[in-house]
Amino acid sequence: MPTVGRKHGRMQLTDEQYAVLETLPWPAANAGELVEAHRVIGSRLIEVGRPIADLVGLAWPQALEDAVRAHLRRELDIELDA
Repeated sequence: MPTVGRKHGRMQLTDEQYAVLETLPWPAANAGELVEAHRVIGSRLIEVGRPIADLVGLAWPQALEDAVRAHLRRELDIELDA
């Protein structure tokens, strides 16, 4: 697909990929909603990313998952279920 501007990024996503983005929270500027948004986004990264890596034949970047989990645990006291 040709390179396009950021406003045209939607064209590069499948309907399923865009649906995942639509499920992500739009937090208000308060601590509780921002912490929850971090939890949801971290969970979705792992939940959606693993199958995509498998689908395209790439090894899952476990170091990335470990770093995300460690960051959320250290900075926000969040443990991911995924």
